[in-house]
Amino acid sequence: LGQAGYHVVKSPRENFVFAALISAVDPVATLATFSKLGLDNTQPLLHTMIFGESVVNDAVAIVLFTTINEGWDELSWYTATGDICWLLFGS
Repeated sequence: LGQAGYHVVKSPRENFVFAALISAVDPVATLATFSKLGLDNTQPLLHTMIFGESVVNDAVAIVLFTTINEGWDELSWYTATGDICWLLFGS
């Protein structure tokens, strides 16, 4: 696939970064589809619940992306847990 022009994801770090990035896209696409169908006006509770999940999902994706990309070589369970707690609760 790499020779065909596709990016080949080989390392665990690349897999984790891609997963953190792509996880934030799903609720946005769902909200856009609901808006296009007019469900945001007819089903406000459903829209609010998915929007809330989207906000939390975006925050988690940012925290994971930042944790993975800063100091990957020195990353351990202790430092990852500390970074995640600091980013989620300290900022």
